[in-house]
Amino acid sequence: MRGYDRNIFWATIIIVLFGTVMVYSASSITSQSRFGDPMFFLKRQLIRLVLGFGAMALGMWLDYHIWQRYAVWAMIGICAFLLLPLIPQFAGMGPVKGASRWVRLFGSSSLQPSELAKFAMIIFLAEELSRRRQLLESFCDGIVPIIIPVAVLLGLIVLQPNFGMVIGLSFVAVAMMLVAGIPIKHFVYVSIPGFALLGLLMLKSHHAFLRLKSFFTSGDPLHEGYQIAQSLIALGSGGIFGVGLGQSKQKIFYLPEAHTDFIFAVIGEELGLVGATAVVMIFAYITWRGIRVALRAPDRFGAYLAFGSTATIFTFAMINLGVVTRLLPTTGIPLPFVSYGGSQLVVHMFIIGVLLNISSAVKVPVAKPIIEIVGRRCAT
Repeated sequence: MRGYDRNIFWATIIIVLFGTVMVYSASSITSQSRFGDPMFFLKRQLIRLVLGFGAMALGMWLDYHIWQRYAVWAMIGICAFLLLPLIPQFAGMGPVKGASRWVRLFGSSSLQPSELAKFAMIIFLAEELSRRRQLLESFCDGIVPIIIPVAVLLGLIVLQPNFGMVIGLSFVAVAMMLVAGIPIKHFVYVSIPGFALLGLLMLKSHHAFLRLKSFFTSGDPLHEGYQIAQSLIALGSGGIFGVGLGQSKQKIFYLPEAHTDFIFAVIGEELGLVGATAVVMIFAYITWRGIRVALRAPDRFGAYLAFGSTATIFTFAMINLGVVTRLLPTTGIPLPFVSYGGSQLVVHMFIIGVLLNISSAVKVPVAKPIIEIVGRRCAT
């Protein structure tokens, strides 16, 4: 494919390969202890990396307009798929840490349907927002038909429960609708009761309540606050330049989930402030280039899809970084491209592939869709 944004492509390659190195560094001791093989997690991640590159190539190859035709069906399909983890004979592996989020595929392989929901939601919103652009001023005719399917999708993820995913998807959906130009008053009508209901459900969930309590009260560092305390120790131990690649002490059975949700803490310890800042800058660079693609997209669907893709990567990266640095409560959200895990890696690389396909379709210096909306908002 010619004409795609090579800056996004190479930034993604760099962060993915870096993540693979860090997965090995963060997991080798745990792998040796649990499985007798220091490369156990690395081998599995390399297989997922191959699948991820295949997914990215597929996203780059397929014309992004194909997703416009199947957006509604994708939304229906993912809602049905999200029910499978709640059915014991499909879940197979059963609840993990009180949550039923995975579907057994074969052997020890599993799939997290809520990761697939990211792409299904953004193509649905991109299609509906572009198709109903003349009706967005009307709450009943323009907003309600868009909100209801998204609410059903989020509700099914709440049942797992996966509150971190719901919060992330909610922010992406809100960002896409605001960019599309829905009136602020309609946003208030929907967001206030929605977030209030979500807060109530989190308080009623024992696991989520303990995480919130730990966040707002600093928590007991030997019990519910143990994980975040070890994360902060890791980050603080790294200093400016870190203790050296592979030399982390916190990953040696101190920091739980060191190779998944809290891999950024290991990065901070081993590579210091310099390494941690480099990771943040790569995500910032991908976000900037993604927004640039959205601004230059040749049509509204492409613009909204590019913005939604970029917002997805940015939102979930910022949630993970916020958790690891104790700016947000613990959510269980992995760091895109870097954390160990197949579902998130393949889905995020596919989303990048779609973004690259949109970038290859740019034929004009600057297209109008999002710029028109931003200009109209500034004028009012």
